[in-house]
Amino acid sequence: MWKIIKDNSIYWLTVLGIWAICFPIIFIHKDDLYSWVVRKASPKSPNSKIMKDFVYKGDKILANHFLDSKPDKDNQKFLESIFPYIEKMKTVCAYYRNLGYKDEIFANPTWISKQYDWSFEFRSQNFEENLSREKLPTAIEPASYWKKNIEPVVNALSYYKKGMHYSGANFLAAQRIHFVAGAACKPEESIIALTTYIYNTEKYIEDTIIQEDKSRNLIYKNLDSLSQLKMILYFLKTHPSLHEVFHEYQRAITVLIYDTNFTRVSPLEAAELINRPLALIETSSDIGQIKNAKKMRMLRGKILFEEGKKEKIHFSGALLDFEAASEYPNLSKYPNNEIPEIKSNIFEAKLYIAKCHYQLKQYRETLTVLNHLLNDVRSIDGREGKRVELGLLKEFHELRRETLMKLGRVKEADELYETDLP
Repeated sequence: MWKIIKDNSIYWLTVLGIWAICFPIIFIHKDDLYSWVVRKASPKSPNSKIMKDFVYKGDKILANHFLDSKPDKDNQKFLESIFPYIEKMKTVCAYYRNLGYKDEIFANPTWISKQYDWSFEFRSQNFEENLSREKLPTAIEPASYWKKNIEPVVNALSYYKKGMHYSGANFLAAQRIHFVAGAACKPEESIIALTTYIYNTEKYIEDTIIQEDKSRNLIYKNLDSLSQLKMILYFLKTHPSLHEVFHEYQRAITVLIYDTNFTRVSPLEAAELINRPLALIETSSDIGQIKNAKKMRMLRGKILFEEGKKEKIHFSGALLDFEAASEYPNLSKYPNNEIPEIKSNIFEAKLYIAKCHYQLKQYRETLTVLNHLLNDVRSIDGREGKRVELGLLKEFHELRRETLMKLGRVKEADELYETDLP
């Protein structure tokens, strides 16, 4: 044995020298090397089985911690069973985010707030019903509750994010990330997951539905980006095998736009994203869908209006959206109970048209729009339909006065307080 080692001493010394040099490097970069190996060994395309395995592991962590049981096989039942605990953690995050810096004495909720807001037990809001000698519900300390439960939530979130890599056009992983991200005080994870799912779904349609047909693929490649998107959405909506995917895709867009702060975090991307639901519903003849399309145009117009304050080029897009949002050619077809709301929306859209002209220093055009709106004020001041929009009224009168001031008509502007303000 020693003879063999002695005869090959140069070889062994070379091996030991190489290891002495490489071992520290490997040890320092072990996580990067492990990730590289995993990436090389992992499937390159979406894999539903791997994605569901990761999601199940995350579900199992949450179920073991909060329910002391295995997760329910029914997706909806599992979410309902775990919802109270996750929602409470989201409330804690929102509570301390809104609290900001305060003296430590005021950092915790008041006694009455604990009984109503920080208990899992139901408490009636009726004062007389609460006049009893029953034991008060057990309240939680928000910070302690969050710290106690954050580790399993973060671990579950990590598995959901791993599953997201293999999700493709399956909404399950993105849905779970959105479900727990707020509880971990990481709302940005929800935005990333939902946008990734939306773009993954579009890529899936492009790769599997469009490119499988050569003539269709040729047409697709010669289109501009907006026309390509409309072609993808057409197949997503009409292809018989994508019915469920289509509804999940719509749901993801709705959640992203209305249930996250995406429009504030990435306003221009949000404005571009609104092209998708608009392309799906804007050509519809259904009055409900037309109303939804107008609301979408209004939302995108507001986003572009705020961006226009930074770069004036965005005001042109905002004007187009506000003009589209203010047009209801078939108003008589809507139920009577919806008409006051629609008239209020029309008034707001026209008011924003005036605001755009004002920001562009087109004061005469601003005043022209505002003068036309004088005939529509009754739709928001309670004279029609008893709908009162005090905020819109205030903005209207203030903008009209400021516009007159800019045009040098100071006396008329001062008289508005006596003639226009209610």
